[in-house]
Order: sequence, then C-alpha cells, then structure tokens
Amino acid sequence: MRFSGILISMIISGSVLAQIDKPNIVLIIADDLGVDVINGFGIEGDKPVTPTLDSLRASGMAFTNCWATPQCTPTRAALLSGKFGIKTGVFRPPGPLDLEHESIFTKVKAAGLNYSMSAIGKWHVGTNNNVNHPEQHNVDHFDGFLGAGFDDYYGWDKVTNGVRSTETQYATSYLTDVAIDWIEEQTKPWFLWLAHAAPHAPIQAPPVGLFTTEPTDRQSTYFAMIEAIDHEINRLIHSLSEEARANTLFIFLGDNGTPNNVTDFWPNRHGKGSIYEGGLRVPLLMSGAGISRQGAIEPALVQSTDLHATILEMMGLDLPGGDFNSASLLPLLAGENNAQREINYSDYEIDDVLVWATRTDRYKLIEGADGNQEFYDIIEDIKEEDNLINRLTAEQETIMNMLQEEAAIIRRDWSCNDGIQNGIEASIDDCSLITNTVDISALGFSIYPNPNNGQFWIEGAGQEDYVARLYTITGTYVNKYQGIGRITFSNLRSGQYIVVLYHDGDVIGQTKVIVDN
Repeated sequence: MRFSGILISMIISGSVLAQIDKPNIVLIIADDLGVDVINGFGIEGDKPVTPTLDSLRASGMAFTNCWATPQCTPTRAALLSGKFGIKTGVFRPPGPLDLEHESIFTKVKAAGLNYSMSAIGKWHVGTNNNVNHPEQHNVDHFDGFLGAGFDDYYGWDKVTNGVRSTETQYATSYLTDVAIDWIEEQTKPWFLWLAHAAPHAPIQAPPVGLFTTEPTDRQSTYFAMIEAIDHEINRLIHSLSEEARANTLFIFLGDNGTPNNVTDFWPNRHGKGSIYEGGLRVPLLMSGAGISRQGAIEPALVQSTDLHATILEMMGLDLPGGDFNSASLLPLLAGENNAQREINYSDYEIDDVLVWATRTDRYKLIEGADGNQEFYDIIEDIKEEDNLINRLTAEQETIMNMLQEEAAIIRRDWSCNDGIQNGIEASIDDCSLITNTVDISALGFSIYPNPNNGQFWIEGAGQEDYVARLYTITGTYVNKYQGIGRITFSNLRSGQYIVVLYHDGDVIGQTKVIVDN
C-alpha cells in the first residue's frame, strides 16, 4: 500500500490565496504523460491512483485544453524560451536550445529578481557532452541528467553542477530527495524546475510502498510509475512548513502525450510522437499561491509555452500580455474570463518532415512541409479518426483558411491575434507599426550603408533626440539605440532587420536594413 497523506490536506488547507508577493514556485514535469491517464481531463478509461494530483486539481485549476509538443525536447525548449520551435529551431530531440534564446533562468537574473533557482532532473535541451549547459542558461544549481533518459531507474548517470557520477537510488525518489534538500537550504524566494524521468521508458516497477496498482504488465507498471511520482510529490509538499505551502505555487505538467505502447485510448500511432491530440494534449494543473479559483476546470486554449510568461510575471517581471509566444495565464488564475488565445499552435518534426497544427475551440488543422493537410472536429472526434479535409462545409472551409493563414503568420513572423505584445506591436495585438508607419527615408532621414557589414547610421531631421528599436525581420527585439541627430548601430549579425524610429515616445517611421558580414 502507498502512503496517501490525507490528500495533502487540500494543498494548503483552504489558504489558496490570491496574488502573493514573491511566491515560491515549483514546476513539476512528468515525462511521457498525456491527458488520457490522469483524472479530471474528460477521458474515460483506467487510470492510475493519484490522490495528490487529484487534490491539486480540487484545490486549484485543471487546464483541459493545454497543448505541448509531441516529444520532450521541443516542449522543454519552449518552456525555457517562451518560443515555439519555429523560432528556436528545436523541433525534436536533442535540440540544443542555443544560448541566444534566453531561458527563464537568464531572464530572472537579467531582471534582478531576488530568487534562488534550481533545475533538478531531466534537462535534454543540450548535448550529453556539455555538462555545463544548465549553468550556461543561468541555472544556479543543477542535479539530474542531460539526455532523454537512462536504461535503469536504479542505476543511472547523473550530473551535479557539472560533475558526473553514478546514482543507484530509484530516480523518482532521488530527484525528490535532492529537491527537498535544496528547498530547505533556501533563505529567499525560490523557483524549482523539477523534471522527473518517469514515466518515460524503461517501464520499471518502482520500490514497494510508492504505488497502489500492482505492476503485472506494461500498462499497469506504467501506472505504478505515475503513482510513484504522485507519492513523491506528496512527500515534497509535506516537507514544506504550512506557511511555505501557503506561499508556494504548484504547477504540474506532462511534457507530451502518452506513448503508443501503453495507451488504450488513442488510435494506433496517435499518441506520443504524433501531431494528433494524443501527442499534443497534456495535463496542466496549478494550485496554491496566486490562484483564487478552487476546483476549476478551465477549457481555455493554452500552450505549455504560456508557463514561461506566467512564472516570470508571478516572480514580478512586468510583461505586457506575455513574452514572444508565451501568453501569461495570470488573468485566468485570478478568475478573469479573458483567455488570450483564440487559436492554439504547435510544431514538430516527424521523419525529417516539419509538421504543425492549429486549432480553434472546435476545429483543428494539421499541415506538413510535404503538403499534407488534415482537418478535424475535435469536439465530436477527439480521436481524430474522421478527416474532413475533402468534404468541408462552407463554414469549415472558412475556418480552415483562417487557421492556415494564422499558421503561416506564426511561422514567418509574430501573430497579431495571440494576446501578446510581441514583434514590433505598439501594444497587445496592435500591428499598426507593421502596416501604418512610413519609411523614414520619406521623412528626410538618411540610412547608410544599406546593405552593410554589421554597422550603419541614421542621420537627419535636425539635432533632435531620437530613439530607434531594432528588430529582426520576424519581429524579435534586438536592441535600443539612441542619438541626437545621428544614431549608430553596430556589432550586428548577418540578416534582415527592421528599424522603428521614435521621437518623444511616438513612432514616426520604420525601414528595412540588410546586414551581410
């Protein structure tokens, strides 16, 4: 029999408070776990026994329409960077996530937020050869493993702050132990990224006492591994004082769908590694500090990337609507009925072919670089067994065209329909800068040389004080430059850029610049 801990006392015994200054945050990621194997996500069938996750849901929120990616690395890269794979180039394992894409840890450091930060468990957004990759992304403390997994949960290679060694303790329990130890050492608010190996293969029975379901075959052993995670989350929560629990936001996420060889819900090859709902739709639970809703089932379209902006805002960083492809969930946590996303998006690489999916609340379009298209009504057909692409109604064809256009925009630029101030938007989803400003050359400004080899100048319009913001052609912010009468840009990489010129805080024009060095 496993220890249940009285359902973790409903997490914080009714003190699920509204916004709290400087809350602790723990993000717990389970590897290879979809909505079909967790209670509360609308999928029928056998489930593991998970009283801790059930109480997280009862004391907080369950997001029933959360997409990730079909495999672990692109989801983790998106969580770290707040960007879809099309922006980072991380479409499948093993990445890596280049340092030019600032991680959540880097942004906390750059903003001077007073947090201790640790990443414990699975990293898998770099190479196995670079033991310092977590540190390079500004993780204060790392203890875990760098790759996809290991061959034995009872004998595995680990890295602790750049030092390799071998660990023989059952991995789920070890990672929980070191997480508890690290938390006990903290004297200021903390952020813990706790990424479990389980229930990723190899499918192995946990130690006796950590599970209820008897592991007699592959699926029941997989369930037992999930129950062991549930047991150890309970142990971590109860290691905190009541005061610390009340001031901690708990987030639980699956990184991709359930593997095909253990799911009995999704059709063949519709689970992990596919762009179908069985590969994309994952459980997301949030409970604790900063959440005013209890027992809420939230159907809003959310993406795992959204946790990036949500966590940063909980820590105190001011983000207008979100960051890059990450829409903050704070309004939903506070009970405001204003979900940002009307369209969700995810991308992946299958057999060297890029594929992507977009969806509304009802319809879903799958596209591939090979020209393949599929269209589903995922309210009526969540298993995606009836492809409607060749018999669309007029309404469905309109929706498909809209989704296709939105996907094209997301893939080449930044959406003006995502609830995020990204690219060169003047405010959230205000794309007037893109469409309405005139080229600065028409205003009497000279830009030279253009093209250039990494350095250029803007001059004109008298000895006034001007500010210029530089963006990549896809709308990624690069830097701010300022000058009186003349602005100097330097040390730029090759590529196409957009310069947006400001005077007294107002946008007066923009121009395109080519750097070729």
